[in-house]
Amino acid sequence: MNMEINALLMNEKDNVVTCVTEVAAGQDVVYRKGQEFCTVKAEENIPYCHKVALVDLKKGDEVIKYGESLGVMTEDAAKGHWVSHNNLVSVPRVCRRQDDFRILKHTSKFGVKHRRSKAQNAVKLFKK
Repeated sequence: MNMEINALLMNEKDNVVTCVTEVAAGQDVVYRKGQEFCTVKAEENIPYCHKVALVDLKKGDEVIKYGESLGVMTEDAAKGHWVSHNNLVSVPRVCRRQDDFRILKHTSKFGVKHRRSKAQNAVKLFKK
């Protein structure tokens, strides 16, 4: 099968792929998993270098890329939908293993108070 690849799967554990071209809604997102060509239908326009969900992702689910967690979903994104800063928030690794937000309390010193509150909300989602 000779399909033109337009997305990259970085690790077989990943639940998102990254598009290497713009993909219009209704087009197939084509990527390789090992030697196998795989597709998922883009349910909306996906910008260049952005992520597409390979599975249904629910609010609070981890997004996995490079075999590692990028963060958690702040809202649902069904298979084939765009995963971006609008529905994904990064969670500092240390917060995933602690029961408090000590590390986040220090972020306001660096002028990122808004990000701190988003990260705190994400940690709460992650721990549910």
